[in-house]
Amino acid sequence: MTGTTCRSICFDPPLRPAHTTSQHCLALCALTARTLTHGLNLLAIAAPERM
Repeated sequence: MTGTTCRSICFDPPLRPAHTTSQHCLALCALTARTLTHGLNLLAIAAPERM
């Protein structure tokens, strides 16, 4: 994921230590990508490898 950005709620001022926040951000982005891919597959639309 070098060179990519993930604009999400994770970029608000952190309430937790930085390493924990970044782990949660990566998990949130991964789950979002998986959900979008699954939804597109249900609609018989090929999901792009990169959005």
